[in-house]
Amino acid sequence: MIYKVQHPNMKNLFLDHEAGDVLGVSAQIRSLKLMVEGNFSPVLAYYPYDVKKISSFDTLPKITEDGERLVGMPERLVEWMKTESKKGSISLKNGRLAARSPILDELSSLHSLILYKNPFFTISEEEYVKPSNLFPVHPCMGFISEQETRLFSFNSLFFTMEISDMENSHTYFGQPYGLTINNGNVITPPLFKRGAFFVYKDGSMSVEAIATEDMKFFIGETLLTPFKNCEIWRRPNAVRTSQSSGDVDMVVINNRVISWKENGNVKIPDAGFVVRVDRRTFENFKNLEISYPHFNDISFAVQGGPILMKDGIANTGFGIEEFGGKVSFPPTVFPFNWDETPAARIAIGNNDENIWVVAVEGCNSYPYEAGFDSRGFTLKELADEFVRLGARNALNLDGGGSMQARFLGSKALKYADRRGIPYHEFERPVPAAVFI
Repeated sequence: MIYKVQHPNMKNLFLDHEAGDVLGVSAQIRSLKLMVEGNFSPVLAYYPYDVKKISSFDTLPKITEDGERLVGMPERLVEWMKTESKKGSISLKNGRLAARSPILDELSSLHSLILYKNPFFTISEEEYVKPSNLFPVHPCMGFISEQETRLFSFNSLFFTMEISDMENSHTYFGQPYGLTINNGNVITPPLFKRGAFFVYKDGSMSVEAIATEDMKFFIGETLLTPFKNCEIWRRPNAVRTSQSSGDVDMVVINNRVISWKENGNVKIPDAGFVVRVDRRTFENFKNLEISYPHFNDISFAVQGGPILMKDGIANTGFGIEEFGGKVSFPPTVFPFNWDETPAARIAIGNNDENIWVVAVEGCNSYPYEAGFDSRGFTLKELADEFVRLGARNALNLDGGGSMQARFLGSKALKYADRRGIPYHEFERPVPAAVFI
């Protein structure tokens, strides 16, 4: 499917988790992925952002096992859940939560917690919820079909979903990452060195690879410039920050400082980064709110990758963009080749007159059924399609099982998410989409 954008009035919007059974579907997806690894035990999914509604939140820990000082209530709830699970305090009896606590009771009453039991497995009389089976769900996870009807909408940002995407306890299922800009306002910052599609207010467009260290940002009222008055630590460059003396490391995810620790040795989040400043700078912060300078010349930006075309030349590989490596960082399950693996795809491109969105049907998991499932495109074939259109620039976005496109509120293409069931398709919840 090729959609030509008639006017570049595009907006990045994060979705509403209250629309539809996102928590239940997220738990089902996690359960299926655990089942592939031989783990058939029930999973427990929860929303940490509803913690402010819990009357007993004062009992939650303020410091992690590694000595990080937690800034917000959601992080404190995640730490409590992780600790209780490791202690074996979250147990099941006859398929239901046992040894209940006021916190679990209140989360259940708020519909912010769900226990999903694998239908292919018989639950024993009593067992414990394993740490790997307990996970927080990002509040922006939602269904595009449940959002307000627009002319055209499609999924955009990469997000954490695989078990291997979530090595760090600060990482949520469905956590988006990558640059998004609306009307000059940075909604989420760049992270890994990957391509982004920019629309400028004068009507020009470009694709550029950008990373966290390429941007200035504020913490409180202090402007921080990487390599000058702060250091940036992120994957895949390292898994932990180095030991230091007299410095403070702050863990940042999207636009929030979630924790801080003195003297280094902080584990870097899967889809976030760490800012290091000296102690004096830290003490002078008015607050730990993070913000990004306004870009007066940019009306829209979205980051994905890899770049398929730049300045009229089709790419033949990933180039400088960061995909894959020895250090785990998302997406950890991704076909890291240019011309071998076909998949469902979605991409955006332009020339001087037009913007195109190209969406390609595909099948994200076995079994592939000829006549029902489409083969999909390799990245080379996707780039070739933009060459055929006469594009100047083109950028791949998050495809695979997440690929979705809707026209006037109706599904424009078959969903790519199969969940291992032939002749079925499922709408996958996603955290963000572009609406036109």
